[in-house]
This record gives sequence, structure tokens and C-alpha cells, in this order.
Amino acid sequence: MTYSGYSRKQPPPMDPPPQARVRTYWRGCVQLWQAHQPDANGRCAACGRQGACPTLTAVDALLADALGKATD
Repeated sequence: MTYSGYSRKQPPPMDPPPQARVRTYWRGCVQLWQAHQPDANGRCAACGRQGACPTLTAVDALLADALGKATD
């Protein structure tokens, strides 16, 4: 599940989109989002965790918040 709506096929842009309400941490979040994508075996490429990576989930929620999307 993603909060932001971004996916591996349509990743977040490195520069914050115009509709982003919070722009200060956008690039750092995108870098973490990219690093913590699952590999072909479903493991996080950065931390090696199987299944849902808590870092990816948290960063995706931050991106969603920056875009004004609800994460509940």
C-alpha cells in the first residue's frame, strides 16, 4: 500500500511538484523512497527486510503529507 500514490513504475520526482505543501524535506524523502524499494525477491534493497519496509512506509507517508493526502 502506498499513501502517496507513487510506485516503482511512476516514482516521485526529485524536485517537489508545484502542489507540494511541504518542500523542505522532499528530496531527502525521495532518496530514501528510492533506496528502500523492494528487490526482485521482495526484500528491501537498503535494509534487507522481507516484506513491508518500515522506512519505505514512513517516507511514503511523508511524501503523501507533503502533497496534502490523508494517510489514515
